[in-house]
Amino acid sequence: MVSIRWLRCLGSVGSLFLLVSEAQADKVCLKTQLRSGRAVLSRRVVGSAVNCPRGFTEIVDSATLTGPQGATGPTGATGANGATGANGVNGANGSAGADGALRVWGNGSSGALTPADGATLDPKGQYTDINILAGRTVYVLSGSVIRCTGTLTVSGTLIVDPTGLGGAIESTSDTQLIFPVSRSASPGSSGISAPNGAVRIGLNTILGARHSLISRPDTLRNLLRVRPGDGGGAGGGALGAEGAEGGGAVSVFCKTGVSVPGLILANGFGSNQGRSGGGGAGGIVVLASNTAISVAGTIGAFGGRGGSATSSVPASGGGAGGLIHLLAPAINVTGALSVAGGDGGSAGTLSGATLYGSGGAGGSLVSSGGNGGTVLASGSALAGLNGDAGSAVQTLVTTTELEALLL
Repeated sequence: MVSIRWLRCLGSVGSLFLLVSEAQADKVCLKTQLRSGRAVLSRRVVGSAVNCPRGFTEIVDSATLTGPQGATGPTGATGANGATGANGVNGANGSAGADGALRVWGNGSSGALTPADGATLDPKGQYTDINILAGRTVYVLSGSVIRCTGTLTVSGTLIVDPTGLGGAIESTSDTQLIFPVSRSASPGSSGISAPNGAVRIGLNTILGARHSLISRPDTLRNLLRVRPGDGGGAGGGALGAEGAEGGGAVSVFCKTGVSVPGLILANGFGSNQGRSGGGGAGGIVVLASNTAISVAGTIGAFGGRGGSATSSVPASGGGAGGLIHLLAPAINVTGALSVAGGDGGSAGTLSGATLYGSGGAGGSLVSSGGNGGTVLASGSALAGLNGDAGSAVQTLVTTTELEALLL
């Protein structure tokens, strides 16, 4: 509605006075008449949609008037939150970021390395390139994870130190069939120690000690990153015959390539290392590259040979073969990946009335060591059993898949 101030004219023509009144209407209509020589104004207020009465003239229609915009009113109170919408579809995984790549290949902070003959690699080293020259032998501690942003080249020999010690038995004067263990064999990654041999006095047959079995379940991701204590299980001992150490474990991650024209060895120890008990199992070697791996030389993780029978010690079993795993977008092996089980010790004949049971061989992460040889009442000591072969695996992966596995 519009408020309008009006003028009313009274008196004779030309002699007017004003009367002021207020009206609120949609449409205002006026009519002028002469009465007794005076001009009289009459008004009517009607709705905007109604015509003025006869004789009246429309003066103003409030529907056609627009006043100035008023000031903005105060902000109203915030309304209640609406219900949460349904979750959207998950987007595709993004590529590995810079931090992820650093965790896999390292940051190269140790620089380029050409180790001297007899040197030991830093187990936590983060290199740019590693170059082991021909004629040089370099060592790495078992459980190490070596990283480089460039290339590993092994033209000489890289030896992985063995894991824990083998089993051993002290002498005894007991006349019962017993197991007087003075030291248990290190289980390595197998999770079960190879038992030491039995000791007895008498004429009953003695069976060789049982071999170590695979017991630890592992995902592929866990097998790629070795840990201290991983590697082949050590062999069990017999009286006067110490069991052999198992082969060590190493992971090497080098981004732009791995080339092995020389040797990488993680073999189990055995009679060749002066141990006359059970052979140690082969260790673990994991090599990974975002580009390519080439092996023209030899990578070994084979089991150690069991000790042969002597006049006082029976034959022991051979160690299990270990695990070699290569991962890269391109792999070329023209050399050898050796994961053979160790031979059991040779048969023989014991002398004297006291007969001692043989030592069982160490088991690896992927296979079992051989039993020690049986000793008969006649004094004949049968040969120890060979260890089972291990596994050599080549996995072709894209760079994205590889970094996801190694993170």
